[in-house]
Amino acid sequence: MIKKQKNELVKAEEKSPTIVESGEIGLYLDTAKFEHGWRVANMLASSTMVPKHFQENVGNCMIALNLSARVGLDPFMLMQKMGIIQGKPALEAQLIISLVNRTGLFTPIDYELTGEGDEMQCYAYATKLSTGKELKGPVVSIDMAKKEGWYGKAGSKWKTMPELMLRYRAASFFCSVYCPEAKLGMLSNEEAHDIKFEKEEPAQNMADDFKEDPPKEVGNKKATAVKKEEPRHRNTGSKLDNMQKLSPTAFGMVVDEVGMPRSADDFEKFCIRFEEVLDS
Repeated sequence: MIKKQKNELVKAEEKSPTIVESGEIGLYLDTAKFEHGWRVANMLASSTMVPKHFQENVGNCMIALNLSARVGLDPFMLMQKMGIIQGKPALEAQLIISLVNRTGLFTPIDYELTGEGDEMQCYAYATKLSTGKELKGPVVSIDMAKKEGWYGKAGSKWKTMPELMLRYRAASFFCSVYCPEAKLGMLSNEEAHDIKFEKEEPAQNMADDFKEDPPKEVGNKKATAVKKEEPRHRNTGSKLDNMQKLSPTAFGMVVDEVGMPRSADDFEKFCIRFEEVLDS
């Protein structure tokens, strides 16, 4: 028995972590990786075998590619277990459990389920292999689910399969406490469905920066409106997207050199420099 535990400790220490180190250059900041990733993302977006929120959406596919690289999973498999709920990425509880187990830091996650009715509760636990200490996650109960509003939501699975939902939520809580890097701080699909996010303000359009300021009252007189430079390029956002699709490499070089345009003049200079890089 002692020999078996020692072997497990050695394996845990020798096993490489599945999470990419934060100091490593990611997909978005490496020009060569970005260009290759863009091609792969286009291929995935054209497939009918990926979930609908990835079909014909290259941007979502690029984000999934970056996440798959960081957690060490095949992109296609990650996409099957990744949802977008209220505009935020989330992972299925099954995948979170798998990510924790494959870190090699703990024994496989197990559960302690007790009680009935509203008193039914569960917590996830595992042994940390480097110390031999048993770690217990937060307790989740049906009473908690009702008080938090999870139980009564439309389409909720808490009423029909409470034991499974308790285990899934307990496992996600365990990961959040002891191994948040395994899921990169993301919620599980089940948590994201249950949580009510605050309504976000719509993003400001780039052209709004060039709009006229409203007149201000000065005593009994209205001050003259302050005019800002009228943009000569109204569709700057779409034009930048087209440039990026035409040549991600050239686009990245110009961004590194002059930065993203914030005015009509900046945009004109950006276009000129982009054409120069393409011709070189």
